[in-house]
Amino acid sequence: MEVLARESTRTGREGEQILQISSVKLNISENSSSVQLETTREEKDFYGPDSRNEVKVTATITTAPRVQTPVLNANICSVIHPDTVVAHPFLCTHYIHCDRNQPRTRPCPGGLVFDPDGKACVTPRNDLPCREIKPCDNINGGHFAHPTNCHLFVQCNQGESQILSCKDTMVWDETVSTCVRRKRGTECEIDE
Repeated sequence: MEVLARESTRTGREGEQILQISSVKLNISENSSSVQLETTREEKDFYGPDSRNEVKVTATITTAPRVQTPVLNANICSVIHPDTVVAHPFLCTHYIHCDRNQPRTRPCPGGLVFDPDGKACVTPRNDLPCREIKPCDNINGGHFAHPTNCHLFVQCNQGESQILSCKDTMVWDETVSTCVRRKRGTECEIDE
């Protein structure tokens, strides 16, 4: 997306600088975590054309990346014991607890990570890096949406996770636990 701003001028008495902003351009990329602001300004004074100076200023503001939290499939609660908590498939600082047969994502308190072996939130340790969390430990069956790609989903089979893909024109729909046709012109939107 590109946004252009209006022209702005500040005037003054003889010998004072005049700031004229001739254009402001804002570039925002949907897939990026940066915003680029570009401003062109012209500084003038009343001492003649030789003293004019055009300045182009570009600033880049980087924001924290967006995190898409996966939606959990309700059938996960039918394949684990109701009192059991399991590791969240993609967030090491969270776990899943079944409440009235519905999966609920619960965060670990301040800075703790979920230990899938101890089934509790603990202080981060070197032997508990997030990348080694196995989302399907002790689960046979069940599906999860992939956290970053709507064409993919995770299937649990005898404690092992497998990333599977929908066909090219299909996306994963958590509400029906299957791949469905996506709407035209929109990425990852599903037909209703």
